[in-house]
Amino acid sequence: MQPSSSQTGVFEHLISFDFADFERLTSPKGDVEYTQFGFVPRNLAQLLANPHSARGFVGLHGVLKRELDALMKHLNADKVHRGDPWAYVGIDREDGEGPQKYSPILYRPSEWHLSNWTCHENDDSHTRIFTIGSFTNREKGTNYTVLNSGLTSSNSAMWDVKSFVSEKPLSEERRSELVGAKESTCSTTNRAGELIYVNTYLMQSARTCYYLNNHFIPFYDALLGMADNPIHGAVRYSSRSDGSQHSLPIPIYSREQDYKIAHINEEVADGARQDVCYAKDWLFVSPHGSDILLNTSGEGMCYWADRPAITDVDLRTESSSWRGNVAIQKWFKILDHGTVFSISCCVFKMHRQASLLLAVRLVQAALDTSALAKQYFGNDSRWYQDKIPYFEISDQEIQDVYYYRWTIFRAHQRDLGERGYVSTEFLDDVSWQLEPWATLNDATGFHLGEGRWLRDRRYADDYIRHMYNGGNDRHFTDYTADSVYGRYLVDGDEASLITHLNAMTDLYDQWDENFDADKGLYWREPLADATEYTISSIDASGGEDGFTGGYAFRPSINSYMWANAIAISKIADLAGQSSVASDFRQRASTLKDRFQTDIWNTTLEHFIDRHQRDTEFVKYWEPIRGRELVGLVPWMFSMPDDKEEYNQAWTHLLDPEKLRGENGMRTNEPSYEYYMRQYRYDEPTGLRECQWNGPVWPYQTTQVLLGMANLLNGYNQSIITKADYVDELRRYTKLHYLDGKLNLQEDYEPDKVGPIVGLPRSHHYFHSGYNDVVISGLIGIRPRGDDVLEVSPIAEGIGWFRLQDVVYHGRDIAVEWDADGSRYGRGVGLRVEVDGEVMGSSSKLEKIEVSITKANAPAIDRSKMAKSIQLVRDEFSKGSASSGNDTERIHDAIDGRVWFYPELPQGWDSNATEAASQQWYAIDFGSATELTGCELAFFADGDDFEAPSTYDVQQLVDGEWVKIVGEGEQVIANGITHVSWGTLSTSQLRVEFPQAAGKRTRLAEFKAF
Repeated sequence: MQPSSSQTGVFEHLISFDFADFERLTSPKGDVEYTQFGFVPRNLAQLLANPHSARGFVGLHGVLKRELDALMKHLNADKVHRGDPWAYVGIDREDGEGPQKYSPILYRPSEWHLSNWTCHENDDSHTRIFTIGSFTNREKGTNYTVLNSGLTSSNSAMWDVKSFVSEKPLSEERRSELVGAKESTCSTTNRAGELIYVNTYLMQSARTCYYLNNHFIPFYDALLGMADNPIHGAVRYSSRSDGSQHSLPIPIYSREQDYKIAHINEEVADGARQDVCYAKDWLFVSPHGSDILLNTSGEGMCYWADRPAITDVDLRTESSSWRGNVAIQKWFKILDHGTVFSISCCVFKMHRQASLLLAVRLVQAALDTSALAKQYFGNDSRWYQDKIPYFEISDQEIQDVYYYRWTIFRAHQRDLGERGYVSTEFLDDVSWQLEPWATLNDATGFHLGEGRWLRDRRYADDYIRHMYNGGNDRHFTDYTADSVYGRYLVDGDEASLITHLNAMTDLYDQWDENFDADKGLYWREPLADATEYTISSIDASGGEDGFTGGYAFRPSINSYMWANAIAISKIADLAGQSSVASDFRQRASTLKDRFQTDIWNTTLEHFIDRHQRDTEFVKYWEPIRGRELVGLVPWMFSMPDDKEEYNQAWTHLLDPEKLRGENGMRTNEPSYEYYMRQYRYDEPTGLRECQWNGPVWPYQTTQVLLGMANLLNGYNQSIITKADYVDELRRYTKLHYLDGKLNLQEDYEPDKVGPIVGLPRSHHYFHSGYNDVVISGLIGIRPRGDDVLEVSPIAEGIGWFRLQDVVYHGRDIAVEWDADGSRYGRGVGLRVEVDGEVMGSSSKLEKIEVSITKANAPAIDRSKMAKSIQLVRDEFSKGSASSGNDTERIHDAIDGRVWFYPELPQGWDSNATEAASQQWYAIDFGSATELTGCELAFFADGDDFEAPSTYDVQQLVDGEWVKIVGEGEQVIANGITHVSWGTLSTSQLRVEFPQAAGKRTRLAEFKAF
C-alpha cells in the first residue's frame, strides 16, 4: 500500500507503477513455488523489490513461518531488493493447534518508523489474524495507521482496532513483540494517522471508491459507522449471487454517486463447496469520465488463463468519450486506447493465500510527482509538492531548468507578515530597493507571469495587493496591469481582479508626467527603464558614459503603457464600468497609432528610440543610430499590426551580424560604435557592472521569447519558425548554468560562454521568466478569457513531454505529447486532459481548442500569518543569539526570507566551538503575543554547517526560559521543520539546540505564528 498523494488520483494508497517496472507473466504456471500448499506469485517478489514500493506497505495473510522466511530472504538478496532491506511486523498463532501462521505487514525501516503495533487472533478457532501498526514517514513526518486483516467474525479484536485508531491505550497483554524489524522499542502512546488497509483490498481514492475483497463483512460494516471513517456513507454491493454461506464473500464498497457498475462477471463452480473455483468481476466506471476500475478475486486454483474475456463492454456513462473494448489479458486489463485497470491478484488454495493489490495506472500517464519533488527539491520538497505544475520533457536541460526556476521563485518569496508575500528581484538587500519591503517593480511582470501558474494562488495575490497598496513607486517602467490581467486569464478570479481597478487607473494616470502630449508618446530615461547604457544614453553623453541621461521615447515604455491600457479597459468591462473601458480603449488606440507611425524606423526596419531632449551630442526627436533588442518587445503584447513591414524586424534576430549572438540575443548590434565597451565597474570588487550595449540579458530574452510565441500563434508570417523558437529557448536554457551548476546571473557575454555581471548579489537572480515561457509558449497553453482552452505547442523536434497539475479556470489541465507513442504507451500524438479526461487530441503537434466551463479558483488560505518578521532594523520583532553576533545576520534569520542556496548565505550563523555546546536564537516581540507554532529552517552543507539533531522551543515566563510542550518534527536540514502547540501568549520565544564540536549552525529563518 502506498501513502496518499494528490497525484495518484483514484489509485491512492496503492503501489502504483508502469509496465516497465515488473515482468508480465503469460500465466501463473511459471511462478516460484514456495510451499507445498500453493504458489506465491513471482510478481510479489518483483513488486516488493520495485523502487516505487519503498514508500509503501504490503500485507500477507495466513502465511507459514518458513514461507515468510523464504520470501524475506529472497527479497533482501542483493540481486533482488535493489535498495534498503525490507522488514515485517507480526506474530504467529502461538496456540499449538497448527503450523505457525503469520499476517505480517511488510515495510522498509529506512522509510518508516514503527511507533506502535499489535497483532491478534480474532476468534476462538484462531483461524484468522490481524496486524495493525502506527507508522511515521521518516522524510515527511506524516503518520499512518496500517491494518492488515483477514477477519471472519465479529469479536473483541474489532474493538481493539477501534481503540487503536482512536488513540485509546491497549493493555499490555494485548501487545506483542516485534519480529523481523530493527526497532528496539514500541511507544505506549498511539500515534494515530490516516488509516491504510492492506490485504483487505480496500481502495481509497480522491473520489472515494472502495473495494474490499475480504472475509469479514460485519467488521467492515461496523467500520462504516465509525465517526470520520473514510468509507462512511459507502454502499456495500452483494457478493455471491447464489447465496452460498460457505464460500468467501467478496464485498465491494463504493459511493453510488461517484461510480457506476458497467459490467459484472461471475463464475461459480457448484455454489456450495469451499475448495472449488469461484470468482466475481466488477467493472466500475466513474461518471466523471476519468477513472475506470476493475475489482476481481478468486478462490481455489483459479487462474487468469482460465477466466473468460470481458469483451465489447460499452463504457459510456455520462461522458460519451469513454468508449472501448475491455479484455482480460492474463494479468492486465487494457482499454483499446491504452488505459490500464487496477488488478487484484489472488493466488491461493483453500485458505492459504498470498495476496496483492496491484495497480498499474496509465489512464493519465501521470507523473510520479513525489519522486520529481524529491529529486529536484530534496528536503524542501514539501513546499513544492502541491503548489507547482509538474513537467517532463525529452530535453533534459529544459526539464532541469524548469524545476530550478521554481526554486528561484520560492527563494524570492519574502514573507512580510500581515502584508503577505512579495517577490524580490535580488535574494538579499540592495541599496535601490523599495524599503522596507525589498521590492523592485521592473521585474514584477515576470514574477506574476511565473506565479500565475502556481496552484497556490496566495503568492501572486498577496504580491498584487502589495503593488496596488503602496508597493509600486514607479521606480522603473512596468506592465503590472497587463500582468494582473494575464493572471486572471489563468485563474478566472474576476472578483479579485476588479478589486484593483481604481488603483490601476490612478497609477496609470501618474505616468502623465512622462507623456509628451504633442507627440502622443511616453518617454523615459533608460536607467529608469531598467536598461542603463543603451544607445540613447551613451550617445547623449558623446560616448563618455551612459549610466544616466539619454531620455528617450522608447519601444518599451510605450508598449507597456499600451498593454496596461488594454488590460484596464478589459477589466473595466468586467466591472461594468463602460466609461472607463471606453476611455482606456481609446487611449490605447491613439497610442498605438502614434507608436507605429513614429517609433517604427523604415530605414532600419525596426522599432527604435527617439531622443526626448537635447544634449551637446543629440537632438530632440532625433532617432537613435542603431537597432536594439528592445525593438522586438512590443510583440510580447501583440501590439504591432500583422503587417509584413513590421514583421521584417524579426529578420534581425536571426542574423549573426546583428542581434543573434553565439551565446544568446544581443541587446544591440556589433555595428554600433560603442558595442560592448565597458564603462562601469563594481567598486568593492572591481568586477564589471550592468550595461545594455550588447550583453545578453535574461530579462529581455524572456520578453522576446514571449513575443515569438505571440508571433507564431497570431501573425501571418514565415520569418520565424517553431524551430527558431526552440533553438532560442535552448540557448536561453544554457545561460542558467554556471560552471556546470544551475545558478542564473544578471547578464551574459553575447559571443562566448559565461556571465558578465557575476557579483555577490547576482546569484539566482529573479529578473526574468522561464516557466511562463515554457507553459504558455513551448507547451502552448494560451490563456484566454472565454470558455475555451487553447493549446498550441511550439515544441518542434521535441520527442515527448507531459505537463500536468495546471489549474486553469478552476479545472485541472494536463498536456501530453508523444511523437512515436513509445513514452506513454497511448499512441502517437498530442492529448489535452481536463480533470483527468482526454478532451482533445491530435496525431500532430498542432493547435487544439477545447470547450471548458469555468470552476471556482482554488481558495486562498491566509490563516497562517507570521508574527516574527522584522522589516525595519531596530524595531520589533528583534532577534538575539548565543554567538555569532553580526547584527545583520541576526536580522536575516527573522527577515521573512528562506533559501538554501550555498552561494549566498541566508540567516544567522553561530560560532564554532572546540567542544560540544548549546546554542540558541531568541525573538523578542516587544509585547505579549499569541502564538500557536513556529517553523525552523536549518541549513547544512555536509561540511562546516550541520543541522542540530534535537531542539527545544522555549518561552520566557517570569524571566525564565520554559520549554513549550507541543508537537515537533525531527529537524529537516535544508527544509522546513514544523512545530505546533496550543495557543499561548509570550513576549519572547527561543529555540535552543546542541551543536557538535567544530561545527557551526545556520538558522536560515525562524518564523513564529
